[in-house]
Amino acid sequence: MWLPPLSLEMLLGLLVGLIPGLVEMNWEIHGLLVLFAMGLTLHIATRLEVRLAGKIIFAAIILGILVFGSYRSIWSSFHEEFPAVTGEGALSRIIEFFSLVVCGIAAYIFLIRPRGKKGYRVLPAQLIAFGFCVIAAGLIPVAIGLAWQFQQNWAAGIKPSGAPIFTVGPPQITQTPPLPALPAPQQPTTQNPLFVNYNLTEDGVTVLTKELFKIRDALRMRIELDRMATDGTAGGFVGNFGRVCDQAGIECPVNNVHPNTPDERGIMIYVADFNKPPEAAQELRSALLKIGLDVPFVTRPGFGPDAFSLFIGPRP
Repeated sequence: MWLPPLSLEMLLGLLVGLIPGLVEMNWEIHGLLVLFAMGLTLHIATRLEVRLAGKIIFAAIILGILVFGSYRSIWSSFHEEFPAVTGEGALSRIIEFFSLVVCGIAAYIFLIRPRGKKGYRVLPAQLIAFGFCVIAAGLIPVAIGLAWQFQQNWAAGIKPSGAPIFTVGPPQITQTPPLPALPAPQQPTTQNPLFVNYNLTEDGVTVLTKELFKIRDALRMRIELDRMATDGTAGGFVGNFGRVCDQAGIECPVNNVHPNTPDERGIMIYVADFNKPPEAAQELRSALLKIGLDVPFVTRPGFGPDAFSLFIGPRP
């Protein structure tokens, strides 16, 4: 009595359940497979020729196994990629993931669920409804992206001037001049044996490694390094700082960014508000002071309250 409704679905369920355990994958693919398996479980439960209580018990047991067997690996993969969910890349990936989930649910409701025991037929109205759901799943990320861009413009001081003008051309946007950048950090007049010619010496690498190792838990084992892609003066410091991170057991990815203004030069720490730097940024600044680098905090639009990065600009 159980075999006819479980033949195809059970094979698919076993395959989906085995793939995450045999193949290493990121949180997005793993999460989609688990959600697919959960939907398949509910579909199987509705087709069982047993009482309602039996269907509920069957679905609850399988769903519990799926959740408790996969949530830890999914969360670990997500946390390794995005320790702090404050960046544009993290939010866009999350939005894309949920858009795919919405499309999958719509496909089940309008395309798979109508399947009957005497054949499979999809009406044009079902295809139209599925298409509208896919369009909506695409428009929602667009709306979120526009809201994100408006928030970024507002934080950077770019605001519409006056009432909106409905013309064929683009709207008139007035950009206020940016705030003057903080002066580049001045190096000590006396010779610094740990930092010479805008680069760490071998002694500087050793000292900074010990300092960062002491505070790596406060740094959450990660420091974002920002630099200009076209600047050739910061390459030596970026390379030696990477050596420091490797020896201290800290992840230090390098990102190519643009400075806030053309006047920003030297080394500085980007934060959301230079008057309220996060604790991790203060710990990093204290470690840099140990090698004679007095690094200022600089406000970076779009950063969250706990986000920070070390910007290695052109040599002053």
